[in-house]
Amino acid sequence: MNFELTFEIYKLLKENEILSGEKAAEILKISRSAVLKHIEKLRKANISVSGINKIGYKIQSENSFNEFSLRYELLKRGLPLNLCFKETESTNNLAKSMVQSENFRGLIAAPKQKLGRGRLERTFFSDEGGIYFTLVINPDIHPINAPRYVIMSCLAVHDALSKIGIKTGLKWPNDVYFGEKKLCGMLIENFSDFDKITSLMLGIGLNVNNNVSGIDKAISVKDILQKEANCNAICAEIINSFFDIEKVYLEQGFDPIKKKYLLNSITIGKNVKISQEGGFIEGYAEGINDNGFLILKSENFDNKLIFSGDVI
Repeated sequence: MNFELTFEIYKLLKENEILSGEKAAEILKISRSAVLKHIEKLRKANISVSGINKIGYKIQSENSFNEFSLRYELLKRGLPLNLCFKETESTNNLAKSMVQSENFRGLIAAPKQKLGRGRLERTFFSDEGGIYFTLVINPDIHPINAPRYVIMSCLAVHDALSKIGIKTGLKWPNDVYFGEKKLCGMLIENFSDFDKITSLMLGIGLNVNNNVSGIDKAISVKDILQKEANCNAICAEIINSFFDIEKVYLEQGFDPIKKKYLLNSITIGKNVKISQEGGFIEGYAEGINDNGFLILKSENFDNKLIFSGDVI
């Protein structure tokens, strides 16, 4: 069934407190039975649309991650991105495939992932109720500067969640925490030539309404707010915040980004133990450098740069 026509009915539902089938049919020049078929398609996308006898239709709930609500929230923020929305093994894997086959740029999102991935090929829990997406962009940067975009992505999640009253802490290199519990993780990958990134894939997974009670040190937006949140609005706001942050970066450089990150870091200024392949390294987290690498100090060394690892 025509997606664009279903989306037009969705927009009419958003713009009218109650939408009659007769009015929708008249505006879109289709039959009332066709209107009902498109309403059913919205319901199958987990948008709760109730029918009020002899009056019309009304959206009751649309908190579930879905293509129609997400597209609407993106357009509301002036973000007409190419959007691919489908259940997949991994949005980053699909992004890499689509970049190679059709030079894709835009957003790939999924209501759940079968084989969600974190850093070092770890499994990332990706059940329904969370938001999982990969933003594919083409920044004009050297590969050594890619970690800056990890920092910027963390800040984007931080800024978006602050707008719904959630104060988060940023754990180097790529996690967002609420208190002592993990709320969000990300995986940044790229295709590059020798001196230039040709495609950057910003993969983000955020616990929103999914049940994470069985996962150690994990928490969801629903747990924090004690009510369900709109996955689609949060996703669109993260992307909007990211582009706002990137604009600052392009106009003012990395310094204001770094300063804001340090203010919200839960890693910097502490003695830390970092797990790396082959063992551990310990020291005082002094800060991050202009590429986003961790600056570590200890009695055994001074200003050692840590490119990757898990702070434990």
